[in-house]
Amino acid sequence: MEEQGHKQGRGIGFQLNAVIFIGVAVMVAILISFVGYRAYEELLATGSRAQYNELEGHANLILSRYESIKQSTEDMRARVNKELEKPKEARSRDDLNEILREIVLANDNIEGVSVVFEPDAFDGQDAAHVGDELSDSSGRVTLYAASDDNDNVEFESEWGYDSASWYQKPKSSMSRH
Repeated sequence: MEEQGHKQGRGIGFQLNAVIFIGVAVMVAILISFVGYRAYEELLATGSRAQYNELEGHANLILSRYESIKQSTEDMRARVNKELEKPKEARSRDDLNEILREIVLANDNIEGVSVVFEPDAFDGQDAAHVGDELSDSSGRVTLYAASDDNDNVEFESEWGYDSASWYQKPKSSMSRH
């Protein structure tokens, strides 16, 4: 009979070892799963922080460019308004050209600047400037100044302003911008 008992199954030692092995394996699997999950969460958080920091750098660059351009437009407005404080006879188109040239050269973020006046509103001399390359066909002041790759400023007459909202909105509200 003893031989039959041996043939029926494994001994108690084997069974205890098997239960302990399975228990340890389950605990190790749970521990590895928990650690892996936490590591995955941390990896995602680190990646998100790195991406946020990178995007913040790009956003700060855009904001600084915007602020420098905004400051240049405020400087241009102040300088043009100072020119407009003079009597019409004392206003100079050459001085206006110089203002635009200095604004363009002072800020690398600016490609070009423009100023357009209503007929005879700047110096009252539009008729004398008919046919000038820096005026429209009626002689009015329509300047566009742009820098090239060698920091030279080129001037030309602005075009398309009659249908552009940047020109039509102030014109319709009769406000000076």
